[in-house]
Order: sequence, then C-alpha cells, then structure tokens
Amino acid sequence: MNLLNPEPPFAWPEPRELEGICGYQHQPPFGELALKSRSLFGIITALTSRGTDALPIWLEKNPDLLVSLVVIVYPACEAKHADLSRLIDLVEQASPRLSVNIRPLESFTDRAANALCFLTSESEGTWLTIGSSEDLGLEPRREGHVNFVFRGDPVLVQAFQTLF
Repeated sequence: MNLLNPEPPFAWPEPRELEGICGYQHQPPFGELALKSRSLFGIITALTSRGTDALPIWLEKNPDLLVSLVVIVYPACEAKHADLSRLIDLVEQASPRLSVNIRPLESFTDRAANALCFLTSESEGTWLTIGSSEDLGLEPRREGHVNFVFRGDPVLVQAFQTLF
C-alpha cells in the first residue's frame, strides 16, 4: 500500500485513503508537525489509548517539545477511565513538558471543537489543525468528518493563544 505523507496545508481524510488505496505514513496525518515543533497546545476530544500512545512518542522523538492540552470528555465518548488514568500517569512521567487539563461536558450532545496549534521554528511558521475527528484524529473513520491543517495567521494564532 502506498503511504501518504501530506505537506501542510492539507485536508484529511484524503480520497485515496477513504477508498483504501493509500494509508498515511504518520498517524495522525499531522504527526510530523509535532516532531518539528517547539510547542503544541490546544483542545482535543475523547482521547483514548490511541492518542496517549502518540504523545510519548512525540515527546521522546522531539526533546524540545512542550505540550499543553485541554482534553474534553463527554458521556458515552470513546475515552474510558483507563485511558484517562493512563494519560494522568503520562503527565506525571513527562512533567513539566506535558500538561493536561481534563474537562468533562455534561451532555452526550455537547461537543467541543478539536483545535491544535503547533509552534515551529520561525522559518517554518505556526500550523493549526482543526476538525471533527476525535482522539488526535486517530479515531476510526466516520462519514462526514473533515480535518484541516493550515498555516496560522499571526492574529488568529494570538487569538487562539489568548483563548487557550
């Protein structure tokens, strides 16, 4: 199977992946950004063991990376108690490079936006990932999900930093 290694900006899932013709070299498809960044912050929903497996790999392969996340959970989401316990253990092991705030939503109809900001070296810019796929984009594919990776305008990035 051919492997896709998209360069930002891009949208995923890509049609060839949807048809089973190709797969992604990195999981999630934006994973290479974490290996090039000095900082990552943002909001992710329903982090499971799939997502908590990616975080220590990024931290190990990029010793300069600092990660600060708000993890949103809601009733009946994919994230289970064991996943969150594992995440807390990971935070304890990786502190101060990894900080996480877990926020529960009250209703299963509540949804938060998935939004991550990757601050790279000045020459490479700042990248945003925004989309509907949960668990760092690692959840099983669902119809109608779309995600975007794009260079963040400085004003937009500053507004997101302030909100965050």
